Amino acid sequence: MTQHFNAAAMNANHPPKQGGFMRRWLRDANQSWKRRKMIAAFEAMDDFVLNDIGIHRSEIKRFVESLDSRELGMAPVAPASKAACDNLGDLRLVA
Repeated sequence: MTQHFNAAAMNANHPPKQGGFMRRWLRDANQSWKRRKMIAAFEAMDDFVLNDIGIHRSEIKRFVESLDSRELGMAPVAPASKAACDNLGDLRLVA
């Protein structure tokens, strides 16, 4: 007589591991890097843009600390490319 084991039933008693020390350390280091990157992106913005977003310059760090991991994964606003700025210069000359 052979016995068949259901892997799902066996794992029901043993929840999946959240990871060892290295996995937690890497996850925390990655989150910290994303937070610093997001803070740098907000600090690079001028006050008018920050006001449009609805945050004050002194609130940047607190705001970023309140973001969850999904929100930290968002790409920060990239500065305009030089080619785009050159095109705007041409438009200004025409106007």
